[in-house]
Amino acid sequence: MMVASAQVQRGVKTRTVSIPTWLKWGFLLFLLAMSITGLLVVDEYVDQSSIKNIAYGVFFVLGAVALGLMLLRLDELRQLRRWNTWNCPHCSTQYRLPEFSEVRFWGTEKTKTRAGVLLTCQQCGDETAFDEAGKIHHKQ
Repeated sequence: MMVASAQVQRGVKTRTVSIPTWLKWGFLLFLLAMSITGLLVVDEYVDQSSIKNIAYGVFFVLGAVALGLMLLRLDELRQLRRWNTWNCPHCSTQYRLPEFSEVRFWGTEKTKTRAGVLLTCQQCGDETAFDEAGKIHHKQ
């Protein structure tokens, strides 16, 4: 009988690969433009009604997904701008959060929902819990 074993490597540094923001926006705008163009010209190039219905569905879904992702990104940027106006309560340094994906959230035990955001100061390194209104949350 053969036994397989695995070893876990610790201390391996990983590097995250991020796509530039302009490329993300360009791709979403391209998808939205293609879906709008497809919806406008599908009548001219497709003769069969069953294929025409499928083409309308595909173009509509692509456009809806692209528009939804664009609106989600705009909301993330709005929240990020709002959080970057807040100051650290310990050293009064303004927060500088580069990406929405780096933000951590905290929630309540009872409701299991997001109750606020945890922000780490780049100057003093202190982590502060804020509620959605921007007030400091003190543990009870």
